[in-house]
Amino acid sequence: MRAAEPFVVEVRDPVQSGVTVSVPLDLRDGRATRATSRLTRPRTALADAG
Repeated sequence: MRAAEPFVVEVRDPVQSGVTVSVPLDLRDGRATRATSRLTRPRTALADAG
């Protein structure tokens, strides 16, 4: 399974079960751009507070 975008979330449990789960994310319609722009304000606030 491949998503249109090159974003994949992968969770590994090599010690207990040995299972790896990969979930491709389909970030069409500018979702990544909107999410990045929403994070700009809190990142700036945290940088100013530090």
